[in-house]
Amino acid sequence: MHPRFRVFSCALALVASCAASLAAQAEPLKVGATATGVPFTFLDVKTNSIQGMMVDSAQAVAKAGGFEVEIAQTTFAALIPSLTAKKIDLISAAMLRTPEREKVVQYSDPVFEYGEGLVVRADDDKAYTSMDDFKGEIVGAQVGTIFIDKLNQRGIFKEVRGYDSLADLTRDLALGRIKAGFG
Repeated sequence: MHPRFRVFSCALALVASCAASLAAQAEPLKVGATATGVPFTFLDVKTNSIQGMMVDSAQAVAKAGGFEVEIAQTTFAALIPSLTAKKIDLISAAMLRTPEREKVVQYSDPVFEYGEGLVVRADDDKAYTSMDDFKGEIVGAQVGTIFIDKLNQRGIFKEVRGYDSLADLTRDLALGRIKAGFG
């Protein structure tokens, strides 16, 4: 499997070099973010705002450049379409670098590196060694990631369910609606 990178999908150097023109803009730079989890990007229920280290990074660059950013909660599947439709100016999310995505997204250097994972219920103590261990089961992954297609291509699962968020995926996992989550 390819390594996944948590990337701040804008070149910070490019943003910094454009700081003067951005500072002159009346409108804040809109940053699309997915509230996927602490510490990266999450919803602070007390303030009903997106928080986390990716938000902090965007705000630090904006402060240094003398411009403002507005963080917009966006589902993962809508990030690239929102960018190409100019609804947002930047993406701040974990996004696997693929040739298809590189045609429309300019990636920054990786901010955080991590690998794919498998999530099962806490009471499931089976030692899984491959995807084949889930043959005939209902599994899930987040919509917009490469995992939906990869899981469907395997053709071994009873069903592959797509979720708008990891919170939705883990809820269905906890309720026993899916056997495993991939991502």
